[in-house]
Amino acid sequence: MRRMKTKGLTLAEVLIVLAIISILFSILLPVLAKALKGAREFEERAYVSRSRPILTVKNKDGIEMGLGFHKKNGESILYCDDEEAKNNQIIQHVFGFMRLEDYVRQNRNAFVRPDALTDQECDLLRDCGFVEWNAWQSEET
Repeated sequence: MRRMKTKGLTLAEVLIVLAIISILFSILLPVLAKALKGAREFEERAYVSRSRPILTVKNKDGIEMGLGFHKKNGESILYCDDEEAKNNQIIQHVFGFMRLEDYVRQNRNAFVRPDALTDQECDLLRDCGFVEWNAWQSEET
């Protein structure tokens, strides 16, 4: 008698392979989550390192923030511990921030003298809802 060769896997073999893959995936998932968290933190640190606060600005509610610009794309960055206040400032004055970013992109000398701003720079800061501004004083000095 001749025996027929099977061309596929049996159900038991498929289940064993799936079980092994699921165990490996369950081991790998926390490692991937930790790596993703680390990558996000690194990206945030790198983003902040490519920019720095130039001005200390105060909005009409009296909340002080740092204002800086991304070195490559001119995007404005607000530094504030109160995330809600920062987001509200940007949302309420979105068009002012857009004009501010356009100005910084087009003018390489924008805000180079934070202690002596031009009238146009002061107008742009007013459009962003700021009522006071001064040159940034770092804590290190």
